[in-house]
Amino acid sequence: MGEPMRTLAPLPSTSQQAHYQLFNHGHEDLVREVDFNLYGTRLVTASSDQRIKVYNKEKDTGKWRLCDTWRAHDAEVNCAKWISPFLGHGIGTVGEDGKFKIWLEDEQEATNSGRRFRCIYTTMSNSRVPYVSLSFISHDISTLFVALVSRDGQLQVFEAAEPESLGSWVLVDQIQISATPAREEETSFKVQFDPSERPCYTSIRAGVEKDALSLVIASMDTCTVWRTGSDRRFYLAADLPGHHGLIRDVAWAPRTSRAVDYIATAAKDGYIRIFKLGSPSPSASAPSYRELALRSPVSPTNPTQPRTYGARNTPSGIGAGLAGTRVNGSSSHRDGSGGLELGHVKAVIESVAELEDNHREVWRVKWSLNGTVLASGGDDGKIRMWRRSHYDVFIPTAEVASETDASLFDDEDEE
Repeated sequence: MGEPMRTLAPLPSTSQQAHYQLFNHGHEDLVREVDFNLYGTRLVTASSDQRIKVYNKEKDTGKWRLCDTWRAHDAEVNCAKWISPFLGHGIGTVGEDGKFKIWLEDEQEATNSGRRFRCIYTTMSNSRVPYVSLSFISHDISTLFVALVSRDGQLQVFEAAEPESLGSWVLVDQIQISATPAREEETSFKVQFDPSERPCYTSIRAGVEKDALSLVIASMDTCTVWRTGSDRRFYLAADLPGHHGLIRDVAWAPRTSRAVDYIATAAKDGYIRIFKLGSPSPSASAPSYRELALRSPVSPTNPTQPRTYGARNTPSGIGAGLAGTRVNGSSSHRDGSGGLELGHVKAVIESVAELEDNHREVWRVKWSLNGTVLASGGDDGKIRMWRRSHYDVFIPTAEVASETDASLFDDEDEE
């Protein structure tokens, strides 16, 4: 991530200035990923030095203390993400060795022993091409999904067969998102689940399944949204237009009471693009939102019985309808147009903003917990914050400067 943050420009409406703690991350190479846990009290860093570090925030002083560091992969670590704290203190990682790993904390081990986190699950990319991005989603203690994207443009989604142990995973779906890049071509892939518990009510009213999973995937210079239909497989729900180069990052805004979704992308061309995802108006014959809300999820194999979740040794949720089936459906099945399957609904896309503020290349975008403030960082060594006002106007509200002119997002991963 480059040099640490130093100062924050005060908001126009206040003279109070926020302060940021400086600390030495201790890695011997580039930091390629930083992720906070749900409560913002723990921090994991992943580096090209093959190591993972975990920091804890002290309650009394607010200072960050190193909890443990260990060698996680036999090559560069591309990504690290916290798992829902309701399922234990776990971390998922992917590396250039082609492996996806789950690490679970053993609180009996001493801090800084190198044994505080133990690997309980490992799988290799089926194409032997390294995974470069991952995302978790868990709506309750009985379900956990992970989406993995490899450098050859392949998406894989797994479900934890036993979320309480995290040691067994079932392949749910597999899709070739884009053509495989040439060996010498610079690449960029990012994936993120919709962080909200379920689709917004207008999407449900338009026919999207109430328990549908939603993904946004940045693949080279394209960005697409995928959802699960009634057959529990992913279909293409939207294509976010207007990108003219590699997309470095993508972020789906958490949703409170809004009837639409917002997605932001960070691009190599220096632009931050923000899109609004709406839903088509329901037809006169479509069920009302109240009818959909009262309708219980049913098993795709037995429409008269409710689907069960979290059954031991049995894939739950969308995994239940897919266990033992062949993945990689045809494009006609996946494109979500023409009403080929119940629950396949194309999203209505509106480009609401193209922000350019001397970032040069933009490397990261991240939404606040309420989805109203967007933070961005790039080659200018600064983090900027943008607040969404009425009528979808995004106003710059704050700026975090680095200690030097070096980029805060210095991980120019020649993927």
